[in-house]
Amino acid sequence: MDAEVITADGFEMHFGTNHLGHFALTGLLIDHMLRIPESRVVTVSSQGHRLGAAIHFDDLQWEHHYDRMAAYAQSKLANLMFTYELERRPALGSDHQRTTIAVAAHPGGSKPS
Repeated sequence: MDAEVITADGFEMHFGTNHLGHFALTGLLIDHMLRIPESRVVTVSSQGHRLGAAIHFDDLQWEHHYDRMAAYAQSKLANLMFTYELERRPALGSDHQRTTIAVAAHPGGSKPS
């Protein structure tokens, strides 16, 4: 894989930027957020996750065959999987006493001018 598609930490650029950074930030903040009533973890994903619709666990770094659009789709699918799992966690509170929710959003498209 070319150096321009790798983060400074050595991760595939889409996965590192779109997913791992947000995952790490949420991990650092979640204990504080749980103390705040009605707090939210909002993950900006994309309908672009449908373009590849797979997490390539056997090649997360795309070392065997790099496909830019599939890498982007994988990063956005990882966002959704993370959000679903976070929302499912009992640590966020029971259905009756939920303190924090996890949601994902698709920001919409933009038309080039």
